[in-house]
Amino acid sequence: MESSPEDYEPARLTAALARLESWVDENNPVVAAALQPGLDAGVAAARAEAAGCRLPREILDFLEWHNGMPADTDVPLIWYHRFMSMDDALERRGTYRNPFLSLTAAVPPDWFPVFEFQGEYYFTRCQSGHDVARIWHWLNEEPETRPAFGSLTDLIETAVEWYERGAVSVVDRSTGMLEEDLPRVREIYERHNPGYRFPYRVPDSG
Repeated sequence: MESSPEDYEPARLTAALARLESWVDENNPVVAAALQPGLDAGVAAARAEAAGCRLPREILDFLEWHNGMPADTDVPLIWYHRFMSMDDALERRGTYRNPFLSLTAAVPPDWFPVFEFQGEYYFTRCQSGHDVARIWHWLNEEPETRPAFGSLTDLIETAVEWYERGAVSVVDRSTGMLEEDLPRVREIYERHNPGYRFPYRVPDSG
């Protein structure tokens, strides 16, 4: 189901982020320590617009919560994906908009990456007048991107349930690394995101 601008509920995102932060603080201290202080929404909006991107309000509120993680860290916030800072996202956005890269055709020119892992991205788009940040998934060796979540809030609520129900759990508190029960991850994803296809292949149990 596709979100529309009026669907954004700031209180719902705030509640989901509070649950996420509570779980991270209690279960994954390495990740908690890697989260950077928030970036003022007005500052974030101005910096994005200077780079030709008008960010959805939902992303600005997310960056005000925390301004991502350092680019040189490999600890994940959402499953195995790192939360990108504003500087990192703007730099990566520019890299993949380079017309000399053959990969550019797969990425819309108004993309803004939010989470990444070794060339895999969850991203939103710079859409004037939109408050909701719809989220797409892209592997950089793939020729196309796919919508994955109707909003950033949907993504956060899905991830929180993965953690709270043990579908994704901490393997090593000293590194922050996680492991997953992929069928349970898919079940929770599909329940939270009707109309969207789970981005990963789940092997047959038989």
